[in-house]
Amino acid sequence: MHTPLQSHTTPSATGGWPIKWATTLGLALILLACSPSYSEPKEILVFAAASLAVAMEEIGAEFEAVSNATVTFSFGGSQTLAQQVAGGAPADIIVAAGELPMQFLIERNLVRSEPVDLLTNKLVVVVQKGAYQPNTLQDLTDSDFPSVAIADPDLAPAGDYAREALKELGLWTPIEKMLVFGPNVSAVLAYVESGNSDAALVYETDARASDRVEVLDIVPIESYSPIVYPAALIHKAPNESDARLFLEFLQDQTASKIFLDLGFQPAR
Repeated sequence: MHTPLQSHTTPSATGGWPIKWATTLGLALILLACSPSYSEPKEILVFAAASLAVAMEEIGAEFEAVSNATVTFSFGGSQTLAQQVAGGAPADIIVAAGELPMQFLIERNLVRSEPVDLLTNKLVVVVQKGAYQPNTLQDLTDSDFPSVAIADPDLAPAGDYAREALKELGLWTPIEKMLVFGPNVSAVLAYVESGNSDAALVYETDARASDRVEVLDIVPIESYSPIVYPAALIHKAPNESDARLFLEFLQDQTASKIFLDLGFQPAR
């Protein structure tokens, strides 16, 4: 089934999203379930950053259980997804990793709703289980790490954040010749898991979901811009009414708990 600025929602005191979403969304879903069209399920197509795949699959299943809609996802590099939307792809919602892909769509009048910053994340270094570990990011310039992977900065914000951090720390030039680019953060993590790269800079949430890598928190958080995940309704959403409900569901306590359990933090 699952194939292919800055508007902040303040979390509640319990660490999730505001309780008002649960009440509002609950009533909306009840009305939807009782409507005459209940026997005709609608499909919502969501374009989402590859780093959100596990969370979104689970949230989509939860939404389907309480609504008269199915949710289909297309995961990939956020800038690639934004370009597909600009090319006419029939998406209802986009959830990007980073503000630049969303800004790209806003400048082209392709989003209908004000973007909502859902989540935050951070960068870490990963190496294969049992492999030699760097103590600092500077160590990645050593001959012990002939292949260092990052997502392609032109395709995925994860790569843009990684490049920003390396440049800020004066490491881009000495490490550039060792870099291997992947289409998105999931692909880059797989390079290290398979032994095709010696190390990689990836999102913490992706890294901690793998049992085949060591996670090293050695990327100074002040060396790159805050990592946010904005979400918005696409201007020509084919299934706008149900898509609005799912966008609200992404800010509800059910989705909040799933995100938190996977290591994401709500945007503040």
